[in-house]
Amino acid sequence: MLDEASPRYPEVKSMHQQNLESFVVRARRVREHSLAKDEELLSATGSGTLQYQAAPGGHQTLRFVVPDEERVESAAARVRPLVLERDPSFYAKALKALRFLASGSLQSDSVRDLEDLAARWRSTTTRNGGRVGYYVSLLSSSDETPPESVTDTQLAWAYIYGDTVHADENELGRTRRFGITQRFRAAARLVCELIQLAMATLALIERIRAQGLLDLAPEAFEVDVIARSPEDDGWTLKSAYLLPRGSLEGEPPFEVPTGALLLDYSVLQELAGGGPRVTPDPLSLRLRRSELPDLGPCALDFASSQQLETGLEVTWFERHGAFEFKVRLDEEMRPTGSALTLRDVSGKDPHDLLDGVRLFSGAFQGGEYVLTDSEGNAVGALEQPPAETVLVDNQLGLIEALVRISDHLGQHELRVPQLDTLTQAKALEIQAAASLLAGSAVPLSWASIRMHLSPGQVAPTSPSPLVVNYPLDLELEGTVLHLGIQTIDWGLTVPGVAIAHDDHEDVILMPRTSQPAMRTLAQ
Repeated sequence: MLDEASPRYPEVKSMHQQNLESFVVRARRVREHSLAKDEELLSATGSGTLQYQAAPGGHQTLRFVVPDEERVESAAARVRPLVLERDPSFYAKALKALRFLASGSLQSDSVRDLEDLAARWRSTTTRNGGRVGYYVSLLSSSDETPPESVTDTQLAWAYIYGDTVHADENELGRTRRFGITQRFRAAARLVCELIQLAMATLALIERIRAQGLLDLAPEAFEVDVIARSPEDDGWTLKSAYLLPRGSLEGEPPFEVPTGALLLDYSVLQELAGGGPRVTPDPLSLRLRRSELPDLGPCALDFASSQQLETGLEVTWFERHGAFEFKVRLDEEMRPTGSALTLRDVSGKDPHDLLDGVRLFSGAFQGGEYVLTDSEGNAVGALEQPPAETVLVDNQLGLIEALVRISDHLGQHELRVPQLDTLTQAKALEIQAAASLLAGSAVPLSWASIRMHLSPGQVAPTSPSPLVVNYPLDLELEGTVLHLGIQTIDWGLTVPGVAIAHDDHEDVILMPRTSQPAMRTLAQ
């Protein structure tokens, strides 16, 4: 737990409050879904209930209890932000925030409930090797078609990311032969379990807040989370005005009637060409590349526009501050060039930066920048040749490593260190630690190692293997992170010179061959 005397405490506390408030708003929206209000159907589906029926003549049937597909599909869209690690309303972030903000003051029953919810979430959402409710197998009498089986968990995530919120071919690939019906049945159970978890967690947060142990903005519990019908909203749009670019920064140039909507005719509308069109917020940037995976989309916020002698220069910031994107326009508002610049990301959550730094790091390979609105409509496209001015400097590898280390630590609020003081050796140390956490073996080149012998201990006289365990600790900006135990296998060693001391001696060990030593994370 971060000490309240730490200079970073106010920043970390504010982040946790924002994450928990974001979860509360999303969970309240989940609780308003029709499936969440149907307690009997929700419980039956979430527990994987099967209905058994026997008919005269010995005919027997088993049928899954599931809602209709449209209800499950819309419910999946509502709970989706809770399973996205980079979203502020991500479920695990909410639990972490709750522990941070109410630490030391929770009653014992709340502590037990919190631990139970965390365990249920891990079990429910794990993608590989976790909880399995049932298997579905396909058998064939043909030798050319081997038998195949998948778990309900694999089917459920394939439905969510392949059939519903995305058309992810990787998710669909392994389950394609099983069909959408099998995927839907599994997803119905998963979605209902996620709804139950969200509602139980929201109820716990409300209970702790009612006990006076949690200080959150009242708006999180009061703001509307479902759209009202026009006759209930108490507000009618009387008129709308399309203003020149930049007019909204000051007072409107004319008297605006009450209830009017003011719209800024932005540069992006002119980039898109054609007549006036309002571009919804937010905007996003994608990099399309020939014969390589596309990168993005990354959400952009408008930053500024600057008048030049020959046109205009417009700047956007990636939503989390990973990079800035500039577009230069001639006097007829046609794009003449663009530039991508990495910003100082020190002190930021590496999870938030991952997509932006990935796009930035891939820009030097060239491609086409495509700006889109929130509905996926292209509002501008710029050809970008390989950019020699883009300095990648392995930022992506560092950010990916920090994400893995942060996920491994769980409770630790890991931030990107000061990049201007980060040495190459320290960056390599961070990435090596992440590789060990991922299960990789990291090679260590070595010529010799000194082995300390306790008094009376006999030095080895013949070649022998040497394996040593050390704590895997990583020092980062004055904080020591305890990541586990690493095993260093020095290989087959040959004893060399012995160095005598008053009460003991040391022996120099050398590799028998030129094989590198390997270090891994001890299991």
